Amino acid sequence: MELELKAEPGCAWEEGEIHLWHLVLARSDTALCELRLDHEGPTRTTEPSAEVFPERLCPVCRRRCAELLPFGADPGTALR
Repeated sequence: MELELKAEPGCAWEEGEIHLWHLVLARSDTALCELRLDHEGPTRTTEPSAEVFPERLCPVCRRRCAELLPFGADPGTALR
């Protein structure tokens, strides 16, 4: 399972602000929380995940990611 981080834009009056990062399957526009995100929006690999976790990651995406992993697996392993 290859995941990417896709940005949910923040407040419209603050250009470039990112409200939350969502987990999407690679090259998808629908987050694990089922939110549709802009195809042209900022996307990044999960490699620098320490920069966004846990406070900047959608909690629903994080939970659904954990549900997709085999029993007992560390959710962080899918994000590396």
